[in-house]
Amino acid sequence: MYKELVNGTFVPQDISYPTLMKKHVKKHSSYFQPIFEAISNSLEATSGKDDVITIRINKAKTLNQEQYSFLSIDIIDTGIGFNDDNFGRLRRLYDTRWRN
Repeated sequence: MYKELVNGTFVPQDISYPTLMKKHVKKHSSYFQPIFEAISNSLEATSGKDDVITIRINKAKTLNQEQYSFLSIDIIDTGIGFNDDNFGRLRRLYDTRWRN
């Protein structure tokens, strides 16, 4: 269950749909799907005018100096963020409305 931080205290919220998620959300066959989803979310959150999306791939050298090991990926945008309207969409499973 989601908990919101209010005045230094976590307050339980009413978001819980694990059974629906298991029943309706199928596992994607591509390991890259979460990355595609994160980029898509950034595109939805930006207006396209002065907003910026930054994608940073974090890597480390391996013992073979010509190869790198993938550590993580950061996808950062200067969009509207997680506002009340977007939070409302999260609370309504399968809400497909775009922000205005």
